[in-house]
Amino acid sequence: MFYRVNILQEMISDALQKLLPEYSLHITIVESTEQLFDAIIDRQVDIVITEFSYLFNHKAWGVQTSNRLNMLCHTHNVKRVLFVPELQYGLLKKVLEMKYELTLSLQDAPGELKTELRALLTTEDVKPRISSFLKGMMRAGARSRSVLSAREWEVLHLIVEGYTVTEIAHLRSRSASTIATQKHNAMKKLNLANHSELIKYLQMAGKIGN
Repeated sequence: MFYRVNILQEMISDALQKLLPEYSLHITIVESTEQLFDAIIDRQVDIVITEFSYLFNHKAWGVQTSNRLNMLCHTHNVKRVLFVPELQYGLLKKVLEMKYELTLSLQDAPGELKTELRALLTTEDVKPRISSFLKGMMRAGARSRSVLSAREWEVLHLIVEGYTVTEIAHLRSRSASTIATQKHNAMKKLNLANHSELIKYLQMAGKIGN
């Protein structure tokens, strides 16, 4: 369990034991990436369970760290479970592209968690699975107008790199009004109210490794 050691440790451990009483579970909670990677390399881990918001707020987490976790888990046959909060469609899509063996919503019922964890423990060749709640969110997002165009993504990525609207317009040989409109439309699709929310969103997206 890659998570912060706090009052939730006993609650998480108890919940997993109750969900899977037929299994003898050894649950260790680590909070540093070094501890996590060492445990995987030493073959002390069968499943890594973590939560997206925790990864985002972890100082040592980034694309390189995420990619290293994926490589180590693949090499040592360790399965990954990720819990995600409610996310915007575009960000959720990026999270699912990480292709964890199991991705669940914090809104999922305990029954689904129990079924999916059992399947994870008993199946050798596991293909990435997502919960029914997340599938519903993806279908709803795909039907909406929330998908950003390539140029809107381009503008957002340049903004998070520190470019102003005027600088992007000069860099891409477009008018400043066109760039401002693309930024505005992207924020509207992502349901972001201001520039601070935009930067926070892009920081989250930037911490996801594929």
